[in-house]
Amino acid sequence: RLMQAALDAAAAGLYVFPVWPRGKLPAVKEWEAAATRDPVVIEEWWSVRPWNLGLAVGRSNVLVVDLDPHRG
Repeated sequence: RLMQAALDAAAAGLYVFPVWPRGKLPAVKEWEAAATRDPVVIEEWWSVRPWNLGLAVGRSNVLVVDLDPHRG
């Protein structure tokens, strides 16, 4: 399921990279440079384990706004 999400994102023109399961840390060194749209690389990465999906927003020309509710 996560591999398919990565492949779909790459097919839409976004650069993806694996993130450690249940976390937010990249699973590859120099993740922004390693991020790819190459389906062969994506299949190699996600065949190892069900990584979370990271998106290199700068390379993908995507603006992200992260809004968190106030804790109080």
